[in-house]
Amino acid sequence: MIGISPLGIKCLCLNIDNVNFNSSEKLNKAHALYVSNLIDRKEFVSATAGCELNGFISCDKSRNWVGVHYHTNLKEAIKVKLGRKIGEHNGMSASGHSLTIGVCAEQHAANNVLKDAFPNENTNYDVAKLTFTKAVRPKGKKVIEPCVNCNTIFSK
Repeated sequence: MIGISPLGIKCLCLNIDNVNFNSSEKLNKAHALYVSNLIDRKEFVSATAGCELNGFISCDKSRNWVGVHYHTNLKEAIKVKLGRKIGEHNGMSASGHSLTIGVCAEQHAANNVLKDAFPNENTNYDVAKLTFTKAVRPKGKKVIEPCVNCNTIFSK
């Protein structure tokens, strides 16, 4: 079901709270449901990913960074680990596409989880502690490797 988050963001609402899964299983189940919903709507985005932190789960897709409010912890991790800002280009993908910081599914999912877990943004949470699903390309349900930017931002 499509809904509006408390922050006014259009999102996919998944009710899996009553399912008896551990957090990793719950995250993977939520991500599988998210991918299935995108396929049903024929919304074939480049990638999707799920992220979990202390029971907060977000599944998101690769999309534009413009107009998105990024959590302070994520912005700081990008600045420290990449030496760049959201919206800047940082290298090329294996397929020859420019890597723009802030457009990856992992970065959007992490941003949502951080905003849910730490709404006042007054924390020094290490984003390397976040748990992620494998990234999936909905068309064909192909598992894809995270880009070099995401590997660097979320590396332990």
